[in-house]
Amino acid sequence: MRRAIIWALCFVLLLTAAVLTGCVPKKEISTDAPAAGKPAGSAPAETDSLQPSGTAPAAAADEIEWRGYTLRIDELREKTDADNFLQKDPPQGSRYIIARLLCKDGKIETDEISKESVDTLVLRSAAGQEWTCDAYNLWGIKFGDDLKFSTDPTQEGFSLVFTVPDEVALADLKLASVEGAAPSAAPTAGGEGDYVTLTYEDESARVTITDIGFNADGEVTVTMEGEGIGGSIRIRNNKTVIPYQANVVSGGETYVWKGVTINATSYVFRYELKEKPEQVVVYGADNEKESRTFDVASGRFLP
Repeated sequence: MRRAIIWALCFVLLLTAAVLTGCVPKKEISTDAPAAGKPAGSAPAETDSLQPSGTAPAAAADEIEWRGYTLRIDELREKTDADNFLQKDPPQGSRYIIARLLCKDGKIETDEISKESVDTLVLRSAAGQEWTCDAYNLWGIKFGDDLKFSTDPTQEGFSLVFTVPDEVALADLKLASVEGAAPSAAPTAGGEGDYVTLTYEDESARVTITDIGFNADGEVTVTMEGEGIGGSIRIRNNKTVIPYQANVVSGGETYVWKGVTINATSYVFRYELKEKPEQVVVYGADNEKESRTFDVASGRFLP
């Protein structure tokens, strides 16, 4: 009898436990493990299909404003044999630097990208030298049945190719925008015969002054063009030397240039002067005594 009562009590306890267990609502538990280094519940990471494998995304500081677009500097590197454009060799003592730019928000209208517009993006060294690009590269080029090609109406970005002397370290280069420069003064161009020959060491260049204007900060700029300039610099005694230089004279005071943009056949000098000068004095860097003076009013070199 006692044994029967004990079995009955055990049965009641088991039945009660089963009922109570069935009344507890189940809790959904995710078995998906969070990605490494990412807390559970985080939103999926956005990916950039144009981001090169193994290259970290550029920081917010590596962004530049250009024609109303925010461009992200995706790459700034030396050109390699794997790059299949601009196959010609750079000038002796120089190498190509490639800047790859991606539009941060949306795409760029292809019509906005031209040599004139990309020339407002310059490569600037820590010493203040500047270079404009030699070429730019678009993506989304298509070839039709008639073998004619066309470009997509919009671009995710573009690349710029610069020629930079070997002596300038890649780490010392930074892309900068000079967009928004104030309209330059009426060009002061030398006519036929308004060239002078300057010498530097055992080299020479035949130069003239083609423009006197102002940059975005209202500072005077002077463009010297000519044969033999070659868009190059020299390194002497561990210092950077611009072979052919130009100072300006205003109110009887001489102003030495504070920055220079180096192009393939010209130099654009910048001065801490806010008014148009009367004269430009040009000379070889090691031969200032044999300088020549360009008269701004007449647009000619003085005898």
